[in-house]
Amino acid sequence: MRVRLPIAALVLVPLLASCGSGGDIETSIPPLTPEPTITLPPQDAASERRSLPARTVLYRYLRSLAAGDPRGCGHLAPAYDRATFGSGGCRNWMPQAARRLTAGDLNALRGVTVPIASEGPGRADYTVHFTDLQWRTEPAQPGDVLASSYVIRRTGTRWLIVA
Repeated sequence: MRVRLPIAALVLVPLLASCGSGGDIETSIPPLTPEPTITLPPQDAASERRSLPARTVLYRYLRSLAAGDPRGCGHLAPAYDRATFGSGGCRNWMPQAARRLTAGDLNALRGVTVPIASEGPGRADYTVHFTDLQWRTEPAQPGDVLASSYVIRRTGTRWLIVA
């Protein structure tokens, strides 16, 4: 009687024989590499220092959104408040932020930082684009009350989000 071996067995047998039982198989893991980080355009120390009050205002506002804290509404110019939150205003909207924003957006806002701000469009203005924000988790999604950019303006002794 003639025995016919399948072609897969003919290929597999030499492969298994070459492995042997001496532990020749490579089982190590390649070295871990750091995850790429967000790279931001360089900002000189003087510009960073000048923009700190504006960046702090935006930081506090975004963190207050995550907490549902109406005190964050004090960082908004009245016109921006009406345009963003409607006739009810920020103070009425803010306590319900947890129901109005997704869980992912709330979690992202709890870890957001504002590392840079660009000067302009006006002399006393700084602009922060949504893509300039840094996130500890997945970024929040712009839309609704999360603008694609923020303009922070010095008005008297205060900095306010105006657009």
